[in-house]
Amino acid sequence: MINETIPLHPILSNINLIAIGQSQLIYNDFNGITRPAIIICPGGGYLTIHEEEAEYVALKLVALGYMVFILNYSTSAPYAYFPAPINDLSLALDYVHDNAERYGINQSAISVLGLSTGGHLASLVKPKYKLKSKALIYPILDLSSLTNFSTAREKTTLELMFSAIVGNAHPTFEQLRLWHSDAFICEETPPTFLCHYSDDIYCSEESARHYLEHLNKKRIPFKDLKVFSKKHGNPTIDPSNDWILSYHNWLNTL
Repeated sequence: MINETIPLHPILSNINLIAIGQSQLIYNDFNGITRPAIIICPGGGYLTIHEEEAEYVALKLVALGYMVFILNYSTSAPYAYFPAPINDLSLALDYVHDNAERYGINQSAISVLGLSTGGHLASLVKPKYKLKSKALIYPILDLSSLTNFSTAREKTTLELMFSAIVGNAHPTFEQLRLWHSDAFICEETPPTFLCHYSDDIYCSEESARHYLEHLNKKRIPFKDLKVFSKKHGNPTIDPSNDWILSYHNWLNTL
């Protein structure tokens, strides 16, 4: 079993990749067989990294034969100021691509999967290397839609997040629009898997529909999976709504 931590930053040790997968020796037995790779961007509101969430998904994917990398990207002020997390993801893509042979990876089968704010991050990257796919799982697609929450706890969390990523606890619509997910859709955007929850107040049906419309305009292939009776930030599997298996099956059609 591979379980390694790879530093990505010369100074900040918390910016790293965690590689998880079957041993290359056991997996391909030197027969030249390669496997797909997935870089996971965990959630955490750009304030922390939700490790358990990412590890749960990673182990499920490893069991399906993927080489998985969990990205611990820049969080909290002043480190998460955009585009720092995007740069971290680019470094991760560089590393995985450049070390594909070491891990028995097919260079044409590298994907990015993001959860919550990690889904937002995954939606922003313009890959240097052509990705096989992007998976956005209960992603925050529209930062400006988060300004309407009313509880004190929600307001404080949002103020901290906005301060971290744009340097302003009360940003303007124009500031947030710069980092709107649909603004980063282009002809080079890879096929996209979007999973959103029916009871998710952070990824509304409207924002999901809007994002899919933009993908369609650019003729980007996509899979839209709506999971019912799920709340934001819960990746665990309901046998009737196994989004990881749906994602795996969809990847095999590309």
